[in-house]
Amino acid sequence: MQRNIDNIKQTAIFQNVYASLLAGAVGDAMGFPAEGHHYKTIRRKWGHVDRPIVREHTEGFIPPVTQPVYTDDTVMRHMVCKAVIESNGHPTPYAIAKVWRESIDNFEDWRWWCNTRIVGAKLKWGSWLDVRQLGDSSIACNDAAMIIAPIGILNAGNPERAALQALDLACVWQTGYSRECAAAMAAAHAAALAPAADMESVLHAAKTYSPVFSPYVDRAVKLAIECGSIDTFTQEYYQRYIPGPNEAYWMGIGQGRPDEPWCFNADPLEVCSLGIAFFVLGKGDMKTAIIGGASFGRDCDTIAGIAGSLTGALYGHANLPQPWVEAVMAACPQPDIKELAAQLSLLLYQRIEAESAMTMAMLKRFNS
Repeated sequence: MQRNIDNIKQTAIFQNVYASLLAGAVGDAMGFPAEGHHYKTIRRKWGHVDRPIVREHTEGFIPPVTQPVYTDDTVMRHMVCKAVIESNGHPTPYAIAKVWRESIDNFEDWRWWCNTRIVGAKLKWGSWLDVRQLGDSSIACNDAAMIIAPIGILNAGNPERAALQALDLACVWQTGYSRECAAAMAAAHAAALAPAADMESVLHAAKTYSPVFSPYVDRAVKLAIECGSIDTFTQEYYQRYIPGPNEAYWMGIGQGRPDEPWCFNADPLEVCSLGIAFFVLGKGDMKTAIIGGASFGRDCDTIAGIAGSLTGALYGHANLPQPWVEAVMAACPQPDIKELAAQLSLLLYQRIEAESAMTMAMLKRFNS
């Protein structure tokens, strides 16, 4: 059966693809105002971040922040979507680099943090550089892992291929275990969109493709199950804080200790495992997963975005509060997330159809 954009929107898998992109954006926007806070500060100020709010103290932000906007997480996730679509479902590091070169023209925009600006500068002024080496010497951070969901979507049902493709593409931004974390996140999204997916299959995929990341997932999920609620988990995690291999970097700039008023750590070993933990604690309830991540503090925009994205991919967005969606989409109307989801879903369908035809042709050849 031939499908187009209009009828692809009627399929069940489109609903989950759309839910993943939409909930990732909403979680990111809800976590942004509390980013860098200690959870106790969040409890004093808001109790919980249970609705889209506007970030305080944004003087000098370009463009100004006056609405509940999402951050670089979602902006760059949409840039990955663009690279996938422009390459007709066959993204390469060169396709990624093309989109980054075209998109990052204002280095003063608050959305671009240090690592993104470095990659953008290399692309803008270092045309002789090998695209596959752009991520060399980058600090260990979330740049790749937080934006890689579209690669999992493109490889829905095939976590291994999602991981391998993500590992390849992540060379544009990262090196070392940060690339492995991106592979794990792509695999988890691919597993969540499989026909018989459940929470266990998503966790298995997240742990399979990175030996470095796997124990962090185990510890975070074990603690989440022991605690049973987002508040108890948050309190216990801060008390049992698990240092990462690049702890010296975060501690050295005074942002790593969990008892400080300004409390931040963008190491993907922590942030991705926390996103998975709140995905587990949500048990399919979007509000619980996103509120838990957004109210955690530290790099909570990314944590809530990952929790929302995985929940949406596995369960859909039936319980994503419409007022949340309306507030965030009014603040960030472009690009149209529904249309991005439809184009990704169509590319996924075309890939599956082509592979099915090839499988049948190969079987016929072997059986002739």
